[in-house]
Amino acid sequence: MTLDDSSAINPFVRNLKESLCYLKSVIISGLPGDVQLPPHLLGLLEELDTLPEKGVMRIEMLCDLAWELRRLDTQESIKLAQEALTLSEEIPFKPGIASSLLSLGFAQMRLGNYDDAKRHAEKSYRLYQNLNDASGSYKALNLLGTIHGQLGELSQALAKFLETQKLCESLNDNQGAAAALNNAALTHTYLGDFASALELYLQALGHYEILNFDEGVARTLANLGSAYYELNRYQEALDSFEQALKRQGEWRDQNVHAYILIGISQAQQRLKNLDEALTHAYESLDLCERLDNRVGMANALDALATIFAEQGKLDAAEEYFQKSLVIVQNLGDRLEEVKISLRLGELWHSSARPQKALELIEKALKTSKDIGSKAEVYKAHQLLSSLYEEQEDFSSALWHHKSYANLKDEVFNANSDLKLQSLRVTHQVEQTKRESEIFRLKNVALAEANEKLIALNESLHELNEQKSSLLKQLERQACEDGLTGLYNRRYFDTQMQNLYPKAQQKQKAFSMMICDIDNFKQVNDNFSHQMGDEVLKHVAELLRSNLRETDILARYGGEEFVLCMPSTSLAQAVNVCERLRECVEKYNWQSFNPKLKVTLSMGLASDLTVENHEKLLSLADIKLYESKRNGKNQLRF
Repeated sequence: MTLDDSSAINPFVRNLKESLCYLKSVIISGLPGDVQLPPHLLGLLEELDTLPEKGVMRIEMLCDLAWELRRLDTQESIKLAQEALTLSEEIPFKPGIASSLLSLGFAQMRLGNYDDAKRHAEKSYRLYQNLNDASGSYKALNLLGTIHGQLGELSQALAKFLETQKLCESLNDNQGAAAALNNAALTHTYLGDFASALELYLQALGHYEILNFDEGVARTLANLGSAYYELNRYQEALDSFEQALKRQGEWRDQNVHAYILIGISQAQQRLKNLDEALTHAYESLDLCERLDNRVGMANALDALATIFAEQGKLDAAEEYFQKSLVIVQNLGDRLEEVKISLRLGELWHSSARPQKALELIEKALKTSKDIGSKAEVYKAHQLLSSLYEEQEDFSSALWHHKSYANLKDEVFNANSDLKLQSLRVTHQVEQTKRESEIFRLKNVALAEANEKLIALNESLHELNEQKSSLLKQLERQACEDGLTGLYNRRYFDTQMQNLYPKAQQKQKAFSMMICDIDNFKQVNDNFSHQMGDEVLKHVAELLRSNLRETDILARYGGEEFVLCMPSTSLAQAVNVCERLRECVEKYNWQSFNPKLKVTLSMGLASDLTVENHEKLLSLADIKLYESKRNGKNQLRF
């Protein structure tokens, strides 16, 4: 039922003894078995027993109880806050109105009633501002940010959270600042900015650890697990979620518990532990249904659909995806609608329904651009590139692939990975301590034998890892240029010996470009060989980041690079090469040295009538020298 902020629901007319017993039973029922009622709630309940049925003191007590119960029992929180609101409006008592609206907003958000939640939170914030109540203002701001995030209004959410953080720091409220940082980090995650997200999670964890606040640590670890998951670090994600499960407070938040279960399920699914994944997903779905948590239900249905898809149960997967999609659309959660739409589109793609997949993913791409979610934009481009390629619409496929490649570099940059590694090293030391000792051996001889066996296994494991690492290194050295990381000349020639004859046989377009860095000797002479190496590496990266996966780029020697573009006509190749040349020319080389300027001269050929790829490359090389003779920084073909 959707509650209005002016309606009085359950005016709490039970006598005080019955109310006290009822509330105790409600709170205890939401906690794990045999756990005692939190002492501070017991104190509030006992004090409420002594208060009259009206007046400021009762209003304040009802507001305190409603806020404390907002997670333990959302429905009862609504009832208490509604009574406090009715009594406050009768007097009127503005602090009571602001506080009760805050609890109502939070509770309605938990139930997925975002429009009501937003209206209550905005009114609460205005009242706290008028009352010059900084503490109440930051709670309302944080709630507004969370609601904006749930609605997919990510830029508004981020602004609210950062404003909340500043306000909390001015009040020396470490717990409030940590909550704001955690929420801001989560918003950065949704926007695909993982580097900023991980930095904020680190700050939030620091606050919570100092406060020894297990619930806050658990929430942050759960969000950190989600960040690991988005970065495809599934074992780290599983570890974070499982540690979050352990760090939940004694009076755990059941909705957060359901979220952590889903996180564990998704990580287990990625690690191919499908039985464990199903168990946790069903457990989360059951808990969310009992809590009437529609957001959690959508997440659990989505997780189950993904597992069914991997098991090949496509009909069941489609059914669960559709159910989840209906829920998030009704909630108005545009970000989750995009994510589920992309997964459903992939399912339709794999089950030979490309047109339906195209329509759904194109719609998801538009929505993800509207809400500014880079991570979902690049996923949509990737899927659309594959779909259009299968339909032989190569122009559209190439455009989407380039968009995907460019955006992916922004989202998953090297700095993000370094932040991730730093975070893992810093926080896993304490969390990886053993919870129990290895079985105590019955006698010393058996213990020594066991230790030797463990040492031997570890030694063998290390040797195997060294062997695997050496083999991978040798494989890379055989085909990779050591400085730039591009393919080397040997690998390029080997690939051309296979690709060029096939292109001739099938009469498919085939283009080859060779280029070199203009005046490169002057770079070494004027700026140092170290600067020359940096220029080579950055030119290589600029070229690589603007190509398709099917293109083959190699360092051919010195400052020369060679590019093979299969299934690419001369006209198409000209466009590609001009874009690459301009990309290098317009790059901010002055960041290396104010006097540094780097350009490329290029030669291009596309002629299947020549005998072999060496002859084709020779034609391109002739055009390269034409570029050099005619002023450099140009393409000839």
